Amino acid sequence: MSETVLASFGVTGLAALLLLARISAQQPARQERDAPRLVVIVVIDQFRADMEDLYKSQWSRGLTRIFGDGAVFTNAQYPFGRTSTCGGHATISTGTLPPTQGIIDNSWFDRATDKTVNCTDDNSVVPIGIGGTLSGKYGPALLMAPTLGDEMAAQMGPGVRVVGSLERLAQR
Repeated sequence: MSETVLASFGVTGLAALLLLARISAQQPARQERDAPRLVVIVVIDQFRADMEDLYKSQWSRGLTRIFGDGAVFTNAQYPFGRTSTCGGHATISTGTLPPTQGIIDNSWFDRATDKTVNCTDDNSVVPIGIGGTLSGKYGPALLMAPTLGDEMAAQMGPGVRVVGSLERLAQR
């Protein structure tokens, strides 16, 4: 390229940069939204990618919004052979594999206690009444890795609320 062409690109680029700087300086500072920012992970077990096309005409606003505005992974795969609900959900929520996050199946034999444990067993949970019955003692006590929520709370500081985090369990 000739020096004239390079110079004109330089002048044009500088003019565009100055224009953008002026426009952004005139904009009022973006105020925080009143609505809370929310991250929700939805996992639909055994929902093949082709089912979206098969059933979306029957959906109401909720699923239509999730599939239209959310991040949808149509070719998600686990890099391990034995998939189960608990192990898969723990992998998604922690970003780590079963040997790291500790949830190897829906239930397994624990040699230390000589018993079969369920992935959600949590003796520290106080059951609450629902419809006249007590719910079980379910929680993330067997999860050995921090979740996405744990990491977000650690990085964003006070004011972030996380449900079902390892940090909350440790505070009991």
